[in-house]
Amino acid sequence: MKMKTAKLMIKLALVIAVAAFCSGYFGKSYQQNTAEYVVRKGDTLWYVAGQYFGKEERTDHFGEFQWRIREDNAELFADGRQLQPGDVVKVRYYTVTTKQ
Repeated sequence: MKMKTAKLMIKLALVIAVAAFCSGYFGKSYQQNTAEYVVRKGDTLWYVAGQYFGKEERTDHFGEFQWRIREDNAELFADGRQLQPGDVVKVRYYTVTTKQ
């Protein structure tokens, strides 16, 4: 009986630790930011993503970051359309906020 109780307590402690970690209890939370980039002649999605990727504090790969920008601005890329000067690209990126 004592062994079952000990195993149950260990499982409960693990669940609490995972929940605390996922909730940001250990001091980190992510802040979503949105910027608007006005496209200039010669700009590409690669270039635009590169302007904001360094600010990103998540583990996204650069390709995933570009894909998110493309999805958020689907109308600018519809039917194979390329970016044009004057287009406004919305860029969603995340930064870390430290809890105290």
